[in-house]
Formats: sequence, structure tokens, C-alpha cells
Amino acid sequence: MPRQLRIQYPGALYHVTARGDRREDIVHDDQDREMLLATLAEVCQKTGCGETAGTGSVCNCLTEPPFVREMHTDPHPSQGFGEAMRKLGQKLLKQAAPVSRAYQKHELVREHGERQAREWLARGLQAGGMKSSALSKVKGSDPRKVLLADLLWRRTVVSQEWLAEKLEMKSAANVSQQLRRLDVKEALKKVPEELKTFLAEADATRQ
Repeated sequence: MPRQLRIQYPGALYHVTARGDRREDIVHDDQDREMLLATLAEVCQKTGCGETAGTGSVCNCLTEPPFVREMHTDPHPSQGFGEAMRKLGQKLLKQAAPVSRAYQKHELVREHGERQAREWLARGLQAGGMKSSALSKVKGSDPRKVLLADLLWRRTVVSQEWLAEKLEMKSAANVSQQLRRLDVKEALKKVPEELKTFLAEADATRQ
């Protein structure tokens, strides 16, 4: 289904956000982040499109698109902005070389994240008094399951499909629904103290 047309008028401001898939990082390190922001800043300076800021997994841009300001005089208003973004893409690809090293690092990060998730899953199940062989008998809405899923979703790279399979929560859609409905304070009142302690310690762990 195509998106609705963006409302355009002089002085309009748009908040543009780019996020990594499954909350994964869109940059590999501080040098990579600085290169991305510097290149975006260069595009913004050349086109007057706005301000940028970014973290590891999110890049934000507050923009007053130049094609809006020029729409009354430029017969092809979006070409300038589009050309600038095309050049940005080419520059980022060139500066990211060699691709093989970046890809290898990405795979290593993913492998480490999944290993961490498996470790936390085992510890969390034990702390919550649950056995992996009997998880199918525990409701998907059980606060022990949902709190553990919340931790793994926020702090590791695993997908909601992975969580649904490992925690016996039926489907990724159900995991997503349970996470949206989660009231952490209320859920913590219903779980064993050992699980509360584990969740707090895991959340305090630097990765």
C-alpha cells in the first residue's frame, strides 16, 4: 500500500528517522558514526535541508526540505535534493570499503549478541522457575516470559521470531503485542525475587 503524499508548504519541518533493522546498529564504531554524521552535515549544508544527529541505532534529521522552499520557482523541485542524497549514498559506499571487513565485523557482532541472548535466556528461565521442556504449558502472557522477552529484545540482537520460538510464545506478532502491553512495574510484582535480581543485573551489564 503506497504511503500518503507528504503535505508540503513553505516553512514546514519534517522529522526524518533512520533505524537499523531489529534495532541493530547502523554504524559499527565511533569513527563510522562520525563519518556518517559529517557526510550528512555536508549534504545539509549544500542543500539547506536541516540538522542531523545520531546514535548507534538511530539517525535523526530535522529538515525543511529545499524543494519546498523552491517549489514556486523550480520546475523540477526535487532533483537538487535527490541528487545530493544520491551522492551521499555513493560517498558512504566508497568510505565503507572494504565491504568484506565491515560484513565480517557485523556477523561477529550478531554472533556475540545471539550467544548473549542464549545465556540470558537459560539464566532467566532458571531464575523464573521455568523449564525449557515445559514452556509450552506456560501462557505467553505470563509476566516471567514477557519480562524475559523484553530484556532480550532491548539488550540483544535476536528477533521477535527467535523470542517466540525459544519462549514458546506462539508467534512474533504475539511477542510484539505482549511487549507493547507490558507494564514493567506491575509485572515485577508477580515474579520471583530471583528473577527480579537477574533482570536488574542483566540490564546493568554493559555490552
